[in-house]
Amino acid sequence: MQTQLKYVPYTHLQTAGQRLFEEDMVSVRVQFVPRISQTKDGDLVIRGFTQQNRAIDVVFSGDHIEASVPLVSKLRAQLSQAQSANGWQDADIDILRVTAQLEGTWRRRFSRDAEGWQTHTHLFYSVRCSLRAKTMGHTAA
Repeated sequence: MQTQLKYVPYTHLQTAGQRLFEEDMVSVRVQFVPRISQTKDGDLVIRGFTQQNRAIDVVFSGDHIEASVPLVSKLRAQLSQAQSANGWQDADIDILRVTAQLEGTWRRRFSRDAEGWQTHTHLFYSVRCSLRAKTMGHTAA
């Protein structure tokens, strides 16, 4: 099943007087796992999986971090519940998933691998995040 992308022109969105997203934005569904980090610039990065089960990093930056608060709360609650269960292994973290519908844009991140070759990955910069009523994956009982 392929992910349906809905292209919506949101070139008017601004942060601190500058246009944040010059490209057309897309709408994607992501299943998030409780792998949460923060960049040196203060952006929030959360690991997620597409419908094809491909791992992606979703970035909530600047004023858009507020959109991630309900998602982060739900992920942390799931993780806490699972960790209190008998037999929990940290390796099982990717089975704890929360589904959300996002609006944002794809950006490339360039880096060098161990052999010096330039590689790139795609990051999804989210502007809006809507939690779905049903949580995907397993939770510890």
